[in-house]
Amino acid sequence: MFLGKKKVDIELSVKTALFSVFGLGKTRINYLLSKLGGSRLTPLINIHQNKLDGLSAKILKHYSTENDLKTPVRKLLQSHYLNGSYKGIRFTQGLPANGQRTKTNANTAGRIRRVAVAIKTKKT
Repeated sequence: MFLGKKKVDIELSVKTALFSVFGLGKTRINYLLSKLGGSRLTPLINIHQNKLDGLSAKILKHYSTENDLKTPVRKLLQSHYLNGSYKGIRFTQGLPANGQRTKTNANTAGRIRRVAVAIKTKKT
């Protein structure tokens, strides 16, 4: 079962399945659930296929999700890396690139490390 471009388990509740789609936050999910009607805790398997297709179509038509949001970030980090800029070097090392201190708190770049490693392996 797909919601937008994300494959989700049909045993999940509607709300949980929508939260698993990257790019849909609490406000958008509440709006989509109000349009869908019914209980938020209903498993996807118990909802009629036409409603699910309509929900998926609405997500694809009106919202940017998954790779549509991730691609520009990857391209930006890749351009920094390929240019050999200071920021690109810091990203590949998994260190903060925006002037944060590293003596006691280098957790800022933790979420960027995964993307930087992926870019580094694609280049080779």
